[in-house]
Amino acid sequence: MKNRPVTVLLIAVSVAWTAWVFLSGSPDGDWRRFGISNGYDVFLGDYWSLVASMFVHVNAFHLFFNAYWLYILGGYVEEQYGAKFYALLILISGCCASTLELSFAGSTGVGMSGVVYAIFGLLWGGQSFGTHSAAEVLPKDRIRLFLIWLVLCIVMTATGTMAVANGAHVAGLIVGLLAAGALSAPAGAARLAVPAIVLICGIAIFYSPWSYVWLASRAARAQVQKHWDVAQMYYSRMIEQQPTDPWPLKNRGEIRIFLGQETEGQADLSRAEQASHGPRAAR
Repeated sequence: MKNRPVTVLLIAVSVAWTAWVFLSGSPDGDWRRFGISNGYDVFLGDYWSLVASMFVHVNAFHLFFNAYWLYILGGYVEEQYGAKFYALLILISGCCASTLELSFAGSTGVGMSGVVYAIFGLLWGGQSFGTHSAAEVLPKDRIRLFLIWLVLCIVMTATGTMAVANGAHVAGLIVGLLAAGALSAPAGAARLAVPAIVLICGIAIFYSPWSYVWLASRAARAQVQKHWDVAQMYYSRMIEQQPTDPWPLKNRGEIRIFLGQETEGQADLSRAEQASHGPRAAR
């Protein structure tokens, strides 16, 4: 315990934060008051949620397993590499996991799973690169367990069985492997690997044109700022991605009518009305 202060603190905060959320009643639709913003608000500036989202878990099982692996694997890393290195790994992997999940799934996700996969990646990479053996905490059967669970989560999400933050898992694993690679090559390009993925994640916060949520945040901001052409462009790209969502249709229609494009605007509003009563309306 004395050699694992960061690990103990992370687990304690996760337990307390998760308990606060669920003892306060159902968080549905009101996560922001607990520090967990939706993807739309994060893209618009709630960047602190990239870190805060790590500490909330969806249920007791989610919390238990993340806390368990954080203590077993994370505590080992803290003892072997030191608290400063470990804390930096947690911060970088947590932010990168949240950012890439946000960029590709439209939300940061919640929980420490991305961080746990970063810790796993560091230890697995260290063994694979021959720089450090962690066989006492990461034997071959545990390596297989983590890799099988990674693939199984992707399958469950793809089949609709259970929604999992796979982007966070993969991002965390990449950060851990890159950190292990950087430690194994003190000189050369490998040392640039972790800064490179941090830069990529930083860019993704401000530019994720494949993300429907990012497009929505840019469209709404442009509309508020009365940049009508820009707003129309983003709404049009949203409509290309999800033609049955009435929200971008309605907003683009109102902008077109305001600009004197009556026929096109009325057509958008008519489509929005039809979509709002359809089976796939998104809002």
